[in-house]
Amino acid sequence: MKKYIYIFGIIVFCVGVGLTLWTVVEYVDSNHVFAASPENNTESTTTIDVDTDEVDTGVIGTGETEFVETEEKVEEIVGYIAPEGWYQPVYESSTMDGGDYNLDIGVMGLKVYYVQKYFNLRFNIMGYYREPTRWPVYVYQTRNGLEPTGVVDLKTWLSLGFSEKDWYELGTYIAPVRIDKTSQRDSIINVFLDTATSYLGTPYVVGASGKPGEGVDCSGLVLQCLYSIGVNPDGLDPVQHSTISEYNSRLMWADPKFKEVSRDELLPGDLIFYHRPWGNSVCHVAIYLGDNKCIEALHSVVEIADMDKENSWDCFAITGFKRVIATDGVN
Repeated sequence: MKKYIYIFGIIVFCVGVGLTLWTVVEYVDSNHVFAASPENNTESTTTIDVDTDEVDTGVIGTGETEFVETEEKVEEIVGYIAPEGWYQPVYESSTMDGGDYNLDIGVMGLKVYYVQKYFNLRFNIMGYYREPTRWPVYVYQTRNGLEPTGVVDLKTWLSLGFSEKDWYELGTYIAPVRIDKTSQRDSIINVFLDTATSYLGTPYVVGASGKPGEGVDCSGLVLQCLYSIGVNPDGLDPVQHSTISEYNSRLMWADPKFKEVSRDELLPGDLIFYHRPWGNSVCHVAIYLGDNKCIEALHSVVEIADMDKENSWDCFAITGFKRVIATDGVN
């Protein structure tokens, strides 16, 4: 009997010790949680102010707070800014419509060029709709049940086997912009020249300003190079280029936002303007490459040639030079 009483006492003792220890642990844990809660924390702790991006270091016992910037201020890179009176490049590519025009006497460009190739016509200047083009069109219309006008409208165009898409889009191409708002002058000029060289070998087509390989004339080439650097000359566009009798090279020369420079000041990317030896009116434009070389659409294809042409068979004389993108010294 005493043996059982002894064992029972040990069990009671162990239970009592266990309860005591459990009570102490619960008390400590509850006080720890209580002390860690924000409303009962009497000591400073490290916090981050999300709105201000500053760190409260919580210097204990001083009552002072030190704020430290956690984000570096990244300075935005600003690209070329045109001086007053110059064209400021834009950074979004443009599109245009207006290709729904008939081909008649005086119209030029890629659509005319396509019709001339269909009839196997071979002129020194392809792309210009004149009487030698109008007459085979008239005969074709007569033989194929179309109204014989000698004018190519959409109905005649489709009868010739060309697409409706080409009718509306040939002659409306605008080169995509290849610069952005961080681009400096040097990179802008590099894009300008790179676009020009992408046209090497492209057929010369009067009044055309198409994609590389399609066809361009002298000012049509310059126009697409300008588009690639976000410069949109006032009053000029590919459709206007195909449907006027005025030389766009002449209009570029007269544009006050292209600034005249001397021969000694020439830089790659400047424009060179020419006139016939028997007159003073501008009728050709080329892009200066350096070392007295230029890239131009003048004869059969776009090519690199000598800048001076007084002794060449076409005898063009230089009228002057103009700059498209200002240097740091403005000119």
